[in-house]
Amino acid sequence: MGDTRYQTPKGNDLPCTLPENYEVLDIVGKGCYGVVAKCYKQDSKETVAVKVSQYTKTAKKEISMLTNLMKKGLHKYNIIQFHESFELEEGNALVFEILDISLHDYMTQRHIARLPSYVIRALIQQLATALNVLKKVGVIHTDIKMDNIMLVDRLRKPFRVKLIDFGLAIPRSQARQGGVYQPHPYRSPEIILGAPFTEAIDMWSLGCVMALMHGRRLFPRCSEHNLIKYMTDFFGQPADDFLDTGLKTEQFFEKHSGSQWSLKKCEETGSPGQRRRYTLCSLDALKTMDLDEEDLEEVTDRWESIELMKKMLQMDPRERITPKKVLRHPFITKSHLIGISWSTFPSEDVLVQPLDSRGLKEIWLTAKEEIFYSTGSTSDSFWSALTTTPKDVLHQLTCSVNSSSQTEQHSQRSFLTGGFPHISSPTDIFWSVQPENIVDQPINSDNSTSPEVLTTAKQEFMNSINRI
Repeated sequence: MGDTRYQTPKGNDLPCTLPENYEVLDIVGKGCYGVVAKCYKQDSKETVAVKVSQYTKTAKKEISMLTNLMKKGLHKYNIIQFHESFELEEGNALVFEILDISLHDYMTQRHIARLPSYVIRALIQQLATALNVLKKVGVIHTDIKMDNIMLVDRLRKPFRVKLIDFGLAIPRSQARQGGVYQPHPYRSPEIILGAPFTEAIDMWSLGCVMALMHGRRLFPRCSEHNLIKYMTDFFGQPADDFLDTGLKTEQFFEKHSGSQWSLKKCEETGSPGQRRRYTLCSLDALKTMDLDEEDLEEVTDRWESIELMKKMLQMDPRERITPKKVLRHPFITKSHLIGISWSTFPSEDVLVQPLDSRGLKEIWLTAKEEIFYSTGSTSDSFWSALTTTPKDVLHQLTCSVNSSSQTEQHSQRSFLTGGFPHISSPTDIFWSVQPENIVDQPINSDNSTSPEVLTTAKQEFMNSINRI
């Protein structure tokens, strides 16, 4: 009886052979953890991504995690769909749905310095939906970053995204205080300080991702002492009772009489000092940066976007906004735009051009450097190479022309305008379906601001713009 395994074609560099019903089409990603191959699965007649991992222990943990998530149907909530796994002599193979390109690669390849507010809204809504269901099942992703946010299909479903790479995900019950988690530029204060942590660390990372969507990397690659110093300079020192809980707090802070903590100087920690090169002094500065103050819609949209980001980036995880409350925030529900006439959003092919705005060259040079240096994990290029090949693009374009182009254009317009009821378009273009117990209406809570306060604050903000 002959070999029942598909023999790898020469030149594709796949260091193993796959079952005979898998036809290798291309190698789309390589990293120290293994290889990702684009394959055609002959029995199901679908194109899939096969990730071959050389680290058996890590792969088995990811398989176990993904199997449990798929049993609960979490692929419906912006989480990558995992199909199956099998063992090879060279390691474990995991089979996923095929995706397009990472958000990191999409922005850098197309020289996009900043995404428009309505696109940021769509992306954050989907990612908050994913974090919400993960929180419900008690899972901490621990590796939220631009490389692990994948566009599903940039042509047919612009900015429909999914969260990937659960190799480092852990159940809440296994959260080990004092352990090292999260990529460096996305690392939360509680991880640095060795304090107790929960799913709230993922919300901190999402806040850092949201800043990148606005064209700004908040924290450079540096020592943990410099990182906590930048955080303290930017957001203020955490409360003393929070610092008391950290196993590593004394590495960065010293305690004085009266139970008060103060940040140590670099020479006291043995960490080399590093001069910060960024001029951004607060998140509020993003509210007016490169803003057309004549566009009332964008002014109010940007204002609410930054207000949401500030809630994501609370130093004290007890005060950090939850995914459920993100989904109810005015920036997501668009309640702050009631009464403002809607403009017609551009198509996706216009959006992918460099943004035409004041100081774009300087902003892009900074943002490009920040985005490139924001990916610290050794698996950065592992999944981000799952891009659509030129041949696939040609096929998709041909299909689009041969099919009803009018329907396709309507779908893209529906996506870009947000798919809200008053726009008369399908709401499932990008807007994530919520679990049944999620209330889609905004509510007043301790962590939300009353409409009266928001109205007054926004008026003061707009008045300050007029004085500039």
